[in-house]
Amino acid sequence: MISNKARRVNSTLRQHVRIIGNKFLNNVEVSAQEAIYLLLQLPPKRCSREVVFLNTSEPDEQVYLLKSNIDQLPDDAQVAESNIISRYADRPHTLENICLAEYAAYYNSTSTVPTSANSDDEFEDDNSTATHNSSTPKRRLDARVIRT
Repeated sequence: MISNKARRVNSTLRQHVRIIGNKFLNNVEVSAQEAIYLLLQLPPKRCSREVVFLNTSEPDEQVYLLKSNIDQLPDDAQVAESNIISRYADRPHTLENICLAEYAAYYNSTSTVPTSANSDDEFEDDNSTATHNSSTPKRRLDARVIRT
């Protein structure tokens, strides 16, 4: 019904989506606080801790994210994106005595290329060495919350 009304008006796809979105927003009851957050475009929640998910399923039952350039990869290349478990398996020798839970909670595996997305609670680990996948783990000051 809403979609048909939006189609009758000669509009672009963007206007079409805006009409449908406005219908949903106008026909849903929201609290005064939620309305203020929507009007001011504030995030609805803020967290003091980051959460990380550890997949505890059997390796053959785990779901993997495929690489975006899968059609350009050679036939023998790995098609799955790296995850926390594969990065833990490829960790440097200086972190051999660290368990998976501690690695997931305290270490970020980032590229050696400088990025502007680093958090304030991270600092370079002096004892870390680059692994063969050109990433170095960085130790966090605040631990992540582990969800399994």
